[in-house]
Amino acid sequence: KGYFQEYREAAKLLDETTHKVIDSRRAFADLSVPERDRVLAAILWKYHTGELLKARLALLFTSRRKLAFREFVVKDLLAAFYRSPVAWALVGYLHYPGVPAADPFEYSKPMAA
Repeated sequence: KGYFQEYREAAKLLDETTHKVIDSRRAFADLSVPERDRVLAAILWKYHTGELLKARLALLFTSRRKLAFREFVVKDLLAAFYRSPVAWALVGYLHYPGVPAADPFEYSKPMAA
């Protein structure tokens, strides 16, 4: 409950940031992948695990809209992606971790190209 509103706000934020960063009247959905990356980089701070100071600065100096975008939309989408078979296939798993494989020696075989 409440996620629908967060996703609507996220769509507005993405379009508004697109207009500022790309200097265009196009919607975020109409951008190329590199352009989308530029828009997302303008919204989301980059920091590595363990960079506590940067993480705290992000909390202090980032708008509530951007924090909500990260907390409710980005985390939700990433969690959904990483629970999908497609995501696990990208890293070489043929099945979800923790689920026994039909072939118990599957893990020891080379990954398919």
